[in-house]
Amino acid sequence: MNADVYEDGKVDLKDMAMLANWWVDDLCQSPAACMGADINRDRVVDIDDLRVFVDQWLY
Repeated sequence: MNADVYEDGKVDLKDMAMLANWWVDDLCQSPAACMGADINRDRVVDIDDLRVFVDQWLY
């Protein structure tokens, strides 16, 4: 799982903004939906995605 939601080679505030934009959205019907913010691909952007994001923060 990759927390580089913005796809610029780093996990930073741009990725956090995209994650926040889709927070608790359960309309992610495919991996491409929610612009990649559904990091663990369970079709909802939630605390589980945030955990992965935090683990990869600033890498």
